Amino acid sequence: MKATGLKKKSLSTLLVGMLVDPSVLDDRNVLGISLDSRQVQAGWLFFSLAADEEQRLEYLQQALSMGATVVLFDQAQKLTEQEELVLSNAKVKAYPVKVLSNKVGEIAARFYGHPSLALTVIAITGTNGKTSVSQFIAQALESLGHACGVIGTLGIGRIDDLRDTNMTTPDPVTLQAILADFCQQAIKFVVIEASSHALDQGRLNSVTIDMAVLTNLSRDHLDYHHDMAAYTAAKKQLFDFTSVKTVVINQADDFGQILITDMEGRDDIALLTYSSHSEVLTAAIQAGEIQTTIDGLDFNISTEFGSAIIKSPLLGRFNVDNLLATLASLLAMDISFEQAINALLDCHPVEGRMQVYGGNKQPHVVIDFAHTPDALTQALQSLRCHVPSNGMLWCVFGCGGDRDAGKRALMGVGAEMNADRVVITADNPRSENNEDIVRDIVSNITDLNKIYIEHDRQSAIRYAVRNAKAKDIVLVAGKGHEKHQEIAGVKSPFSDAHAVAKALQAANDESHLVAGVK
Repeated sequence: MKATGLKKKSLSTLLVGMLVDPSVLDDRNVLGISLDSRQVQAGWLFFSLAADEEQRLEYLQQALSMGATVVLFDQAQKLTEQEELVLSNAKVKAYPVKVLSNKVGEIAARFYGHPSLALTVIAITGTNGKTSVSQFIAQALESLGHACGVIGTLGIGRIDDLRDTNMTTPDPVTLQAILADFCQQAIKFVVIEASSHALDQGRLNSVTIDMAVLTNLSRDHLDYHHDMAAYTAAKKQLFDFTSVKTVVINQADDFGQILITDMEGRDDIALLTYSSHSEVLTAAIQAGEIQTTIDGLDFNISTEFGSAIIKSPLLGRFNVDNLLATLASLLAMDISFEQAINALLDCHPVEGRMQVYGGNKQPHVVIDFAHTPDALTQALQSLRCHVPSNGMLWCVFGCGGDRDAGKRALMGVGAEMNADRVVITADNPRSENNEDIVRDIVSNITDLNKIYIEHDRQSAIRYAVRNAKAKDIVLVAGKGHEKHQEIAGVKSPFSDAHAVAKALQAANDESHLVAGVK
């Protein structure tokens, strides 16, 4: 989405309170704003934020050639002689702003007229479940006749018309532009996946968030955050937004319990808790008598608003928690209990999240985005409950390259402990050799007899589907909805869904061929 506004804005309006000496500002109007030099158009403002001087100069030159008339840069990063020269030659002024990266969101919000003020914004954070909960909330609201915008891993837009952005939470300029576009479409509700990167980098700054939801917290993104303390601190930032008036928290999560303690002493926050674990009986929304079958989930819900029996086509016990988070969010929006329950019953699987293929005379194949130790373990343990007593549970997975290498061995052990057969393959190796990645994965595995290694992902999926029995379940984990695979820095089209469909068709053709020979 191009970061262009509905109307021009004066530079002085955009930068109120951000310059030491506002009198130095030219009295000019800005026609658009951008962080991306490739998107700049004539009359636009360009944010020059690259940390590397060589890159910053390159991007500045490109922005000026595209017609930028104003440039902002961080006060701590002084302009180089070359930057001053190209600005002088282009007759364009650049203004220093203290900690500019933290203020881009506010400048963008001013440019677009603070669109989030006209919206009910629900932000969801957590290691696992963000996408499912956001999609379930949007599905529920849409089923009740409320237009709902979605911003997250699967894209932006309405749930039936999502446009891919290749980023869970967009940059602050794009984010404000999206919110403004939602306003133009008369959308009243927006659900946002708040990633730890986005919170740490201030992408959500100046978004008026009404409700904050925590799903859970476990190890992830330590290649970026370095340790769990920093990762946790990034997640917690969402609950420190002054605009947040309602919080929905998983009471069975350790970090959730810390947040609950913090929130219980605040008069300005409405707290709604949920839990699917019987040992936690004080949650406002509680699930019990949970039954799992090959066809889905059955469970009871008890709340202060009423009780209900849920029969859902969703697989995976953790989806009980995702549905509870969805219900809590709906109730917090003053939707009646009866309406919320009916909407919950309409929730269907999300792309790349516990999506089921096969069945009948073939194994059930489940595609899931699980790409962390906790997510993979939860997915396998949840599916174990759906496997018939005479069936086996298979797991096909790999680990991404150039990311947290410490989680690889943990995922290998998790797969060994929770699956009967494990096929280790490639995820997105990126610049790494997949043999090195696999070596890390198997480093702590003790029973190598249950392990099969096939570096080609399509072949690995075909091997599992071909060798699994009709009563088995095969989990294909790690990539979920993704449409590409990155190997040696090259992105090539690849979809687990297409790979699974191809493998099932091949297995079906083989069985018919064998039957014909007989």
